[in-house]
Amino acid sequence: MPPRPKRLRQTAKTQSKSWGLQKTVLCITGRMSMPNEIQINEMLMEREDRFVEIYDIERQINIILGGEAYPFPAPPDELPSRQKRTKARKEATQRAPQPIRIRKLDPETEKAYRVVYIDHETERQEIHFNPKSIALLANTSLPHIQVLSIETLRLNSDNSWDSVERLFDAEAEAR
Repeated sequence: MPPRPKRLRQTAKTQSKSWGLQKTVLCITGRMSMPNEIQINEMLMEREDRFVEIYDIERQINIILGGEAYPFPAPPDELPSRQKRTKARKEATQRAPQPIRIRKLDPETEKAYRVVYIDHETERQEIHFNPKSIALLANTSLPHIQVLSIETLRLNSDNSWDSVERLFDAEAEAR
């Protein structure tokens, strides 16, 4: 004798006297009015009764065949419970900006970083030697600071700085 069908979700149970199976009554509390919920629960119980009847009929056919399986057709795909539901597409949300990655300096050709940023509508430049401090400044969202560019520098013999490579440019990122 095949095992009885298992229930996936049971929120309220009533015992079926004739078959000994549990009926599942789905409660959707808070989402609909009480009369609608009662009506839906009654229909779900009726649906469960019909499944029990089908289960019993199929079991009786298997007994008549001496325990051999009968090739029962699958339930029709037109049933609403058998139809695949597509998830509602969410509106396009703005993605969080990608973090600015700061690489380590090349010890042979680069000695520092230059950061150009706007602080309270004033453009400023700073020279840094630690990539972690640059990454922290570039990736921290502050209302009064906007990083415009980050570049690596080399030190000339006359103690002036020359740009080696631009690592970040806000104008290029905006395009």
